[in-house]
Amino acid sequence: MTEVDYYLQDEEKFGFFASRFYGMFARMGPMRKFHEFALQNIMSRKPSSVLDIGFGTGDLLRLLCSEEAEKMELFGVEPSPHMMRVASRRLRKCAGTKKVILSQGSSRDIPYEQNFDMIFSSLSFHHWKDPEDSLKNILNHLSPNGVFLVFEFGRELLKGYKKATASHSLSLTDLEKFSGIAGYDVTDDGEHRCVEFRKPAEK
Repeated sequence: MTEVDYYLQDEEKFGFFASRFYGMFARMGPMRKFHEFALQNIMSRKPSSVLDIGFGTGDLLRLLCSEEAEKMELFGVEPSPHMMRVASRRLRKCAGTKKVILSQGSSRDIPYEQNFDMIFSSLSFHHWKDPEDSLKNILNHLSPNGVFLVFEFGRELLKGYKKATASHSLSLTDLEKFSGIAGYDVTDDGEHRCVEFRKPAEK
């Protein structure tokens, strides 16, 4: 069976080796702090249904498989079949606490009919070739009063050697082009950035 390619031309793809390298990197100290920042922002909003777009190796979904989140419906969409395989293995340990539904897809192709209280992406948004089109699609999959959270490193906040990773971050200037699509708020903690996009009110 031929695998569907969910990437746009020139989007960065994660193959066999890249997905395993990413899995090892995700367990390092800097990433643990990043995940703590994201987890705090997610849990503080108390969503009942959550979709992770570009979940990678499934680290945030795994953290959400906790006692505090036992009533939360968890879904994930990921374009890379290699990332899917790694995440599926990691999330098997969640089987005793809750079910996580994973599907192949992308920010432009969300294979679920239901809407969500919260959709988020973690270190994925900066990879998207057409983020404006993706944002419009994501907003259509939010429940009334739903939010879309983007977690990235803040480009203006990078210091020292971390400035070399500027292409894998999100600046305030980057966000200006989305102001005509949705309102948003930005929260930083000195290094990490959370952007909350709000679903526009229906006219």
